[in-house]
Amino acid sequence: MSQFPSDVQEQLSVAFNRGWIQGVMNSGYQIHDIGMAKGRESPGPWYGAELQEVAMRRYPTIKVKFK
Repeated sequence: MSQFPSDVQEQLSVAFNRGWIQGVMNSGYQIHDIGMAKGRESPGPWYGAELQEVAMRRYPTIKVKFK
């Protein structure tokens, strides 16, 4: 992937991640959502893509809260 500019690399990586989470859902796995990284105010591109894919399918998730 290094032959592509960094913005294209990120787009491809996020697209791959979308495919990965779709595969997780297609396989019927439970998704345990630990939320955003500490200190973030908005989801990053990969977590944001996962949230979108899960929401589009209304796939159930288990929210995990840390103390």
